Amino acid sequence: MIELTLEERHHIRSRISTALCNLDEFHAFFSPSLRRFFARCVTRSPAEAFGSVRGAAALPMDAVFIGTYSHGSVRARDVVEDLEDVIAAV
Repeated sequence: MIELTLEERHHIRSRISTALCNLDEFHAFFSPSLRRFFARCVTRSPAEAFGSVRGAAALPMDAVFIGTYSHGSVRARDVVEDLEDVIAAV
């Protein structure tokens, strides 16, 4: 089971908040090996997000899909809770 440090949690929450502010809708991913959160625009399906495109590097192959979120309908705390559920299952 992965345990995130307080610093990691703060960094991830900050990246989630940024994604919620900058993207109308996004797919959320977490890489257990890098212990890092990734957000990708919904113009591509979650399966297509693993390939690199202009402006977004490819996701690590171990990245786990957390969910799709839209600006205004969720808070960063909600995404973090979903992320914790995914981490507990990994």
